[in-house]
Amino acid sequence: MARLFSPPLLTLFLSLLLCALAPPVLAQPLFYLLGSNTGGSVALRWGVVEGAWPADLVAIRLRESERVLLETELAAALPQERLQHIWRGAREAQRVHLQHIVAEVSGNEALGAPLSSVVQLLQDPFMRHQLAKKHWLAAQLAGLGWADDAPPSSGGLYLLEGKNQQGQWRRLAQVEVSANTSDRLPAAQALTVFQQAECTAPEYALDHGVLNLSWYFERPSSLAESLYQQLGVAGLALYRSAAPIEGDLPIRDLASESPRPSAAAIPEFDDLVAVSDVLIDFDSAHYGHGWHWSLSEGIEAGQRYAVYLVAQDYSGRLGQTAAAILTVPDTRPPPTPWGIETGLVSPSSTAQGLSWSAIHLTSAQQHWGNRQWCAGGTYVPSGQECRSAARVAPNLDVESFVLYRFDTFA
Repeated sequence: MARLFSPPLLTLFLSLLLCALAPPVLAQPLFYLLGSNTGGSVALRWGVVEGAWPADLVAIRLRESERVLLETELAAALPQERLQHIWRGAREAQRVHLQHIVAEVSGNEALGAPLSSVVQLLQDPFMRHQLAKKHWLAAQLAGLGWADDAPPSSGGLYLLEGKNQQGQWRRLAQVEVSANTSDRLPAAQALTVFQQAECTAPEYALDHGVLNLSWYFERPSSLAESLYQQLGVAGLALYRSAAPIEGDLPIRDLASESPRPSAAAIPEFDDLVAVSDVLIDFDSAHYGHGWHWSLSEGIEAGQRYAVYLVAQDYSGRLGQTAAAILTVPDTRPPPTPWGIETGLVSPSSTAQGLSWSAIHLTSAQQHWGNRQWCAGGTYVPSGQECRSAARVAPNLDVESFVLYRFDTFA
C-alpha cells in the first residue's frame, strides 16, 4: 500500500516546509501533493492546507520527472468536455456513490442532472475541499486530482508546479511514490463493544439491544503526521460479520483482501456487512468515537459477531484492520400479560381465580393489532412499512409467571 515515499511523512513535511520558507515561492499558502499507489495506477491529489489559492497563481502543472501529466489554467470549473470525460470514465459505483453524498449534503434526494449538481456543489470552496478529500472522483472533477495510469515500475517523483502572472514556473510541492511500500494508514486502538442502556426509551427501543463501539487513535507525533492524517485520510469503514461466529475472533487484513478497492465507495466483502454505506468521519475519531446499531439491522440476540474497523485514504486504499467481538445481549423484556380476567374458579365454588391469555405470536398479533406485523414475527410502529422501517422482534419466550397478592393497596 503506497503512500508518500520512505519516510512518507517526512517527504510531505519537507514539501510543505519548502513552500513556506524557500523564496521565490508564488504565495504564502502551504501547498500539498499526495500520491497513493492503487495497483497499476497512482492517484495524485493536491491543494492548499487551508484557505484559498493565491491570486497571482494562474496555472498549474503536474509532472513526473520530465513527463508532463497535466498543465492547465486555474479556473472556477474545468471545461465541460473535460468534466464529461472524467464522469464517463468513472465506474458506475463511483458515480452513484458520489451522487449519494451530494444528495445528502444538498438535501436534494432527486437529482435530475447528477453531473451538473455535483459541479454546482464543487463551486463552493469549503465543499470542494471536503468532497475532494472524501471522494476521489470529486477530486478529479474539482481539478484537484489526477490518475497516472502509466507510472514508472520502480516508482517516481511527482512535482506540482505553479505559474504566476509573469509566466514564471515554481515548484509548489512534491511527492515520491514507490511501487512497493509497507507504510500504513493509522490503526484504531482499543476497539471495544459495550452496551448502552436507555431506561427511558419507548417500548420499541427497549426491544432493541443497543450496542456501542468505541475506539481511539493515537495523537499524531509530529506536524507532518498530523497534516497527513488531516489531508489524506478520507474516513473509516466499519464492518461486521454477516453471520454469527464461533470460537476465537478471526483476525483479518482487509487491505490485502481487497487489492483494488473502489475509490468512491466502501469496499465490499462477501462475508461482511458494512455498518454504514458512508465513511465515518475520521477527524472526530482521533481521541474517541462511537457507533451504535440495533437488533433490527440483522444481528441476533445472544449471538457473537466479528466487527472490523479500518481507515481509508482518498484513493480508496485501506489501512490496518482493528477487530473485536460483538456479543449481542438479549435485553428484551418479556411482554406484560394481556387478557387478564378475574372470577370464580367454578360456578359451585366461592374461590376467586385469575386467568390470562397464552403468550405466543398469534395471541400477540391479536393483542397488538394496531402494529404493522412483518415476516419472522417482527413488527414496525404503526403507520410505517416493513420494507423501510426498523423492525422490532418482541421477546415472546416466557418460561413461567410469578403471581403476587397484596392484602391492602391504595
